[in-house]
Amino acid sequence: MKGSRRKPYRVRITTDYTIDGEGRARQIQRTLGTYATYQEAVDALAAYNRNPVALDAEITFAEVFRQYIEKAARKLAPKTVKAYRAAYGDLAPLHDRPFRKLRRADLQRVIDDSGLGFAMLQTVLAVLRNMYKYALKTDLTDADYSKNVDIAQYRPTKEEQKSARKIHKSLTEDELSVLWANSADPFVREVLMLCYSGLRIAEYLALTPEDINTDARIIAIDAAKTPSGTRRVPIAQKTAAMWEKLRDERKTPDTRTADSRYKEFADRLSVKMAELGLPDHLPHDTRYTCATLMHRAKVDLLTRKRILGHAVTDITEGVYTDTADAELLAAIDSI
Repeated sequence: MKGSRRKPYRVRITTDYTIDGEGRARQIQRTLGTYATYQEAVDALAAYNRNPVALDAEITFAEVFRQYIEKAARKLAPKTVKAYRAAYGDLAPLHDRPFRKLRRADLQRVIDDSGLGFAMLQTVLAVLRNMYKYALKTDLTDADYSKNVDIAQYRPTKEEQKSARKIHKSLTEDELSVLWANSADPFVREVLMLCYSGLRIAEYLALTPEDINTDARIIAIDAAKTPSGTRRVPIAQKTAAMWEKLRDERKTPDTRTADSRYKEFADRLSVKMAELGLPDHLPHDTRYTCATLMHRAKVDLLTRKRILGHAVTDITEGVYTDTADAELLAAIDSI
């Protein structure tokens, strides 16, 4: 295989033949595996030729996913490929298991133990079903054990959906004072950074070191749900050192799914509020807090919208200049 790879030698085997539009026979191949040396590849092919069934039985879940996603990535949108890779991470207990030996109960157990929300489980199940579809076509399994995996039990009821729609509320000045008094705590610092930036929790969790410019005190949000969400967010002087620490910490990528990271953050927030003797809050309350603080500091509406990523309909300006950055910094430093 091209490029610098840890295992540059690939072995492919022919599983079937098809006839093309010109009446010529074409091989249908699948990857048997990748290997660090040429001799390992030769030995693997020889072993397969001696006993194809025995070797197929040892191909792991991880290898089947690698083969599937390598082929599927040519047709799927990049965002879908990224989502599938993330969902694959939630199937970690299966990675080293021989694929052919897995049964429905094994798949269901991982689903039940994942603790994921219904939306993320839908993606996980899509990965399983696509993998089994691929495995059936390439003779890596004799049955589709994913088709009876059940996630319907995790669909929120109407009552649960209704109760989940809590009214967001800002942190009070007294509550913020308690957080500042405990800012030596790493998680409390994260909460304060959110309160004084107005970032959406999903934006915060997705930040990379390249997005955080501590010298200019600017955070670049390039991937957003709406055009107005793509923006430059100022870093308050009082939280600048916290953002510098976060930038260094984010140099190690977090491979967990967005859903699982959000769930962990929300859970930790509830626990930390209770530890500090404060009322319970949702992650999005930090964004409300920033909006409230700017309103109290008499930051003008246009600047508030720019910082929070709300739609701006009264101007045609689409690019923020250095002067605009200075205005944003002055605004966030006033709260």
